[in-house]
Amino acid sequence: MIATMRPHLPEAKKLRYRMARRHPPWMCFFVVVGQGAALRMRAVEWQDIVNHRPSANGNVATGVREKQRKRPPKHCRVPQPQDHSEVDARLRAREARLTKMDKAVRLQRVVAQWIPFATAYLTHSRAVLADTGLFGPYDIYNPVNAHLLARWLVTRLACVDWQLCERKWGRSFLFPALCGLKRFLPRSGQRAMLSRRLREYCDYKRLPFGLLRVTSPDKESARVLRRVLVQYINSATRYSLVEKSWLKSRIRVQVGKSRTFKSFWNHVQVAERASLTSLETLSMDDMTSIMSGQQFLRSEKNWDYRYRLTFAERAQYIRDETLKGLRSLGLSRRELTGLHSTVSTSLRSSVEVDRLLARQRRSADAYSHETKGMQFYRLRRAVVPDDKNKRSAWILPKLAYQVLCLAFVCLSNTWTFVKYSRAYANSLLLQRMKDTLGAPLSARLGLHDGVWVLPYVYTTLKSKCFYDGCKVGRCCQKLAHSCVRKICSYAKWPKRRVWQCFNRGADVILRHMCPGFEAHGLKDATVKLREGLRDLDVPADPHTCLRCQAAKQRFVAIVADAGQFYEEVAPQRALEAGFAVFSAAASAGWKGVAVARTRKFFGFLTCDLQGGRGKFVRLGLSDIFAAFSTAISVSLVSVGQAVAMLSGLPIGGLMSKLASSMVLCQEEENWKTSHMRRLRAGFYSLRQSWRRTVCHVRYVDDVFLGTHSFCKDCLVDLLLHVYEERFDVAENEFPLHFLDMVVGSDKCLTPKRKVLQIPPPWATWGKGGNRGYYNQWSSKNWNQSNWSGGNQQSWGGKGGSSSFDAGMAYAMLLGDREKSTRRQSRKKRSHRDEASSDSSRSSSADNRKRSKQSSKIKRELAELRAFKEKTEQAAVEEHKHKELKELEHRLWERLQSTTAHAKPAPPSSADAEQIVLSGPQRRLAAKMLAGAISDQSSVQAWADIVTAVESMEGRQLLEVLRSEGLATPRACKERQAALLAHLQTELEIKALRVISCDELGIGAALNQSGLGDNFYSHGVQTEHSPRFHETFEDVYCRDLPELPFWVVAGNHDHRGNVTAQLAYSHDSKRWNYPSPYYNLTYEWKAGDGAMRTLELLMVDTVLLAGPSDDSCLGCDLPGPPNAAHADSQWQWLASKLNSSKADFLWVAGHYPIYSAGSDGTTRVLVEKLLPLLRANGAHYLSGHDHMLEHIVTNGVEMFVSGMGRECCYGTQMIHTVPEGAIRYLISGHHGGGPGIGPKPKESVHGGFASFRFEDDEVEVTFHDQKGDGLYSARVPARSTSPREIVV
Repeated sequence: MIATMRPHLPEAKKLRYRMARRHPPWMCFFVVVGQGAALRMRAVEWQDIVNHRPSANGNVATGVREKQRKRPPKHCRVPQPQDHSEVDARLRAREARLTKMDKAVRLQRVVAQWIPFATAYLTHSRAVLADTGLFGPYDIYNPVNAHLLARWLVTRLACVDWQLCERKWGRSFLFPALCGLKRFLPRSGQRAMLSRRLREYCDYKRLPFGLLRVTSPDKESARVLRRVLVQYINSATRYSLVEKSWLKSRIRVQVGKSRTFKSFWNHVQVAERASLTSLETLSMDDMTSIMSGQQFLRSEKNWDYRYRLTFAERAQYIRDETLKGLRSLGLSRRELTGLHSTVSTSLRSSVEVDRLLARQRRSADAYSHETKGMQFYRLRRAVVPDDKNKRSAWILPKLAYQVLCLAFVCLSNTWTFVKYSRAYANSLLLQRMKDTLGAPLSARLGLHDGVWVLPYVYTTLKSKCFYDGCKVGRCCQKLAHSCVRKICSYAKWPKRRVWQCFNRGADVILRHMCPGFEAHGLKDATVKLREGLRDLDVPADPHTCLRCQAAKQRFVAIVADAGQFYEEVAPQRALEAGFAVFSAAASAGWKGVAVARTRKFFGFLTCDLQGGRGKFVRLGLSDIFAAFSTAISVSLVSVGQAVAMLSGLPIGGLMSKLASSMVLCQEEENWKTSHMRRLRAGFYSLRQSWRRTVCHVRYVDDVFLGTHSFCKDCLVDLLLHVYEERFDVAENEFPLHFLDMVVGSDKCLTPKRKVLQIPPPWATWGKGGNRGYYNQWSSKNWNQSNWSGGNQQSWGGKGGSSSFDAGMAYAMLLGDREKSTRRQSRKKRSHRDEASSDSSRSSSADNRKRSKQSSKIKRELAELRAFKEKTEQAAVEEHKHKELKELEHRLWERLQSTTAHAKPAPPSSADAEQIVLSGPQRRLAAKMLAGAISDQSSVQAWADIVTAVESMEGRQLLEVLRSEGLATPRACKERQAALLAHLQTELEIKALRVISCDELGIGAALNQSGLGDNFYSHGVQTEHSPRFHETFEDVYCRDLPELPFWVVAGNHDHRGNVTAQLAYSHDSKRWNYPSPYYNLTYEWKAGDGAMRTLELLMVDTVLLAGPSDDSCLGCDLPGPPNAAHADSQWQWLASKLNSSKADFLWVAGHYPIYSAGSDGTTRVLVEKLLPLLRANGAHYLSGHDHMLEHIVTNGVEMFVSGMGRECCYGTQMIHTVPEGAIRYLISGHHGGGPGIGPKPKESVHGGFASFRFEDDEVEVTFHDQKGDGLYSARVPARSTSPREIVV
């Protein structure tokens, strides 16, 4: 609440305390801030403390206790002059005293930190001699000299007589007192040395130094386990009372991980006993029976259910944990007699365990029916997990599972059995790893002699190969396909967390130096797929393949899988790819990676490897590469009792996924950056961007390709050109399934259909089941509109796919839970009544637990009721949403019925979903439709409604107003009153936002003009877009702080929302865009005293000629999108040109009339605009083509300035310009292409044009990015004599 500059100083603490006492927190919040020297500020704080001493009730003490001082009236309150000299003298005195105190504290700190034992002993001897006249020796074991004992304990090679120390201190147990010596040791190293001494003392007392940690099977048994431990510690005769009290304080009972039925999976143990001799002695019939899967059983049950311990299993669990904890204390077996009966008695007398067993008995029938036989399969069979569905399992004979493990290794092309023993293979692999890593890194990774590093192999079964949906049996039809997944486990490796840090460090390097098209997770894959589909460009003819000219669909996509990808990638290829990535990082100047200790993927490249221990682990590039090469070079694994050698990467390896990603990412980067390679293969890029041509996303070995430019066969060929590995392309058509997503033919992305499984009651409710299930389900919003972005999702069960209302189903489920909860609460109340009558269970602690349990049940019931109300409220909101849609449709019908304006098309369903009106706004709209509002006083309320609505209808209404000539600022001011009255009855309310604007001021001179393409490459969507600040406000407002900008729209702006750029004019003082087309007039006094006038007409050429297509360079534009609006603009332009009396008349637009650039000449402007300019003596300036041009034809001067982004386009369309018309031209990369006029002296990366208007002419200059002049031309003023009127 109250902050000071130095919170660690005592003066600041006192000030905070007294300020808080003076000002209660509910009255005000304030911050004390000061600036000045440190000593001065501390003295000011001390002065404030002295002057404001609060009393007990928080008020400032007055010094008069018997009577409160009466405050004088206001007219007598005269401020007394303050003597600043006296205050300043006090502050200076306080500063001197603080300086002296700081020196003493600094000296004390130095003494406390650096004086060794000998110096401290000598200093103490001198002090005692000066005080008492006695001179040593001094007993360091005396409690008076505890500071000397602390120094002695942290001295190396110091011997301590613990028995003498106990006798001197008068205690039989010194551990708590020795812990208190840490106050004399300010340094962390000294405290660590004291901890070693404490460990020696515990060894002397034969006591454990650390905490006594034991694990309880569940929360209900934790108190029983602690009670048994305390009971046996109290009965031990070897410990004193102090030692027993200390031991009991060191007990820590933790609730272990919930045991599920997955703990009965024994596939790893069965696989370790596999032997090649059993495979050799097997008959052919038995081998055929096993490989065909005749004896396999597929378990459809959920093995994630929590296993319920019986009373005997619970007692045995607690006995084992108690025995482990008490043996760590050194108790003999004789002292542990009667442990079985003690644990059983404690369990039977526990109220929590009784309640748990009672809850389990109520659902015992359902539990036993659901989990029947699941815990007994492991006795004679092998329980093997499914490859995809980790909750289900396969049941098969143990011999059959061992045969599968060995047989598919024999059938694999990359696995070979070798005649090594497991011990010899382990020693060979360990020595190879130590030689690769070196001694320091091997010690860091825990690779010392005798460590077991040989990975073992187990397999999981693939359902698609052994289950066809009807019966169990091998149904795989692929030749040489591995129907099991061979997984190599590195669980026995030491320091696996350190290996994982190296893995994350290599992953960080790969992401920064060679990202490719890889997605790092399912969430990242969804984001990249959505963005890639959104940014795809559409060619001129999307139904024809650009590569083979074959007919195709508008959008084509394929999904491919690499199959046995890990086994096909050789470690040598992965090492070469990794070396290239690490070399690129070293060439860029990076020295290592900082990896977070806690977060899984968080890390960054760094140049500093000297950071201390903290939140990050700093790893060098050489160490990471050594660990990477060692991990992927592991080629020996144990398959049961045999040893196999791998020629590829193992599945489940520590860095196998990273190694495969390096290989694929390097291939993808080579394809993405090699433009000539793509051209030779026939894959052309739209707008020189492969990302906009093909949506390419890969997650591990699953690849998605989507495009508008190529056919399906070409996409299949694309995989062969990009990757060296073989990919299997899915043959199914749309919709395509990629990971957890479904892609439609319209590029619509939805989640994959899943089976909604409602867990049974005993698994979702109460402490006897998985409590996390209830939290996961109750926290979800089960409204169907929340699935897949508002679209309803069909959820298919076993009976087929059908639309399922998850919210109503779960509400019914919770209703049943509420009834059962009430029934359980009644039983618990009766149970508590019985327990209260029993004298052995009527303690105050049990009563508190019962009351706590009852309050918890009440809270759970309240949560259930709240969730049911939430579900009902969702249904009501859905009904209101439908009413709102009907209201919006009526608004559009009202707009279409008007006769004074054009009728825009009604909004599409996708745009209508974006319209959101609040409750008051909806009521105002309803009143307007009903005719209840007819006066102009409600116009502001209507405007508030308009500001909340953002959709494409606003842009259509703006076009309506443009056609009527109402969208200009001057028209807004002149006809505002008449328009408001007209719009109340004729126009839709959102038009008020467009016309109720203020007139914009016009400067005295033209400063800056934007000729379109203001925001590459898809414009902006709203006036609040960050692009306004990133590419305009934060750039030009810094370099040109006072110049206004007048802009028009280009073809890239029309790909976004031009209305947003119009609306931003109201939010910015420098961005001026009042209308799609407008005129500017400027006047100045010439040298002869006469006035000169400039009139600049800003036109939107995209509305006149149509949008351009980047995939078809030089093609004719398609024509205006709205012929009526284009005719209106042509008439306005002709009227302005014919009636203008200005000395200088110029027209500015985005498209050029003539241009030699790749975009070429605009035919519509040549036919219509050029005659108007020639007849009225006007000239033209434009952009669009990224180059600088000066073209003169028939007396019309045309300047093209489009190098604001880059330089330059080529001269592909120079043949469209009349011969001899080009006076100046710069083209090619950085201005190095063909040109006309003076050559640039340096490389040109960008440029602009400036216009200087003088008395009788205007000087036009082309500049480069530095402002240096490239070319200059002079254009005379126009003659104002009458001319031919062109309409």
